[in-house]
Amino acid sequence: MKNFRSGFLKTAAVMMMGFPIVYILITGIWFNIPAIHYASLLISPFFYFISFWAILSGYGLWEMKRWAWYVFIFAQVLIAYKNLYVVANYSQSEYRMGAFLIASIVQVAITYKITREVRVPYFLPKIRWWASYLEESPVIQAVIQRGAGEKVQGKVMDVSVFGCFVKTHGDFSDNEEVSLRFEIKGEEFQCQGWVVWRTESAVTHPKGIGIKFQKLNRKVRKTLKSALSDYKKDLNQAYLATQS
Repeated sequence: MKNFRSGFLKTAAVMMMGFPIVYILITGIWFNIPAIHYASLLISPFFYFISFWAILSGYGLWEMKRWAWYVFIFAQVLIAYKNLYVVANYSQSEYRMGAFLIASIVQVAITYKITREVRVPYFLPKIRWWASYLEESPVIQAVIQRGAGEKVQGKVMDVSVFGCFVKTHGDFSDNEEVSLRFEIKGEEFQCQGWVVWRTESAVTHPKGIGIKFQKLNRKVRKTLKSALSDYKKDLNQAYLATQS
């Protein structure tokens, strides 16, 4: 799976693996910390506790481990707490709370982007458990074409501009290159990608595969986002109609 990381994901992973050095340098400059206080940061047991989880999350993202996203979220919470502590005790900046807020916003933005990129194809897709039971559910039918030309039918259960999860009875291999064709709200999409996750039938998830898309061009991304927005509205309305 790690063969299909984006440049952004690779950069984030490297930054996290180099956390002890990266944090000291960035924090010292951004929060205007006098050099005399660097020693206090370096001898803090909590700093090494955070460093352990940050480095672990960076390694997990680099290798695309299943637990990486969860560890990354935990590490970001610890870093935010550490930033607040540093601002309160060491910062000499005239605008230290503003600097802290900006740093927090950057953290949230990075976390949001990483979450969007890895959640659907790599981790747990957001499958509406009731969608398959609606008589008139606007299901997204899909055709998966394999390298040898074989075509397999499936249903797209969750999709983003980065990838999708497809419910299918077909058997695929990890890292297998596929072409996926599906239609949403009258718009047809043909996406190339790789199988990065396989799951067998379970209580929470059906048998299927996670597909990581090759980078879509700007026009396709914009069209897919718009179609998905309309599709989700239809799906929610279909469910609400069954409850009335």
